[in-house]
Amino acid sequence: MNQQLTEWLTPLADWLAGLGVPEEQKMMAALGLLFLGATFVVLVLIVLLLRSRPAPPAKTPAEEKGVEETVEPAAAAGDEAVPAAEPEPEPEPQPEPEP
Repeated sequence: MNQQLTEWLTPLADWLAGLGVPEEQKMMAALGLLFLGATFVVLVLIVLLLRSRPAPPAKTPAEEKGVEETVEPAAAAGDEAVPAAEPEPEPEPQPEPEP
């Protein structure tokens, strides 16, 4: 392990040894505890960032009822709306006569 990481983990490993962690596993337990602590801190930061987002703008009463106040351009110009023509179905292929 890196010397600096060992210096950080040694006090934590000694504390874990005092709690009953076996000598062979105390450094790995200290590393796992450090990982869990860092994960918890990151999750708390994410929750705090999500809660600090501004609220969405308030809706008007018309928007709450689902009423749209937009006017279609064709209706505004006085033109009649022409329905779209359906595409013609393709003719079925004729079966080949058997000899």
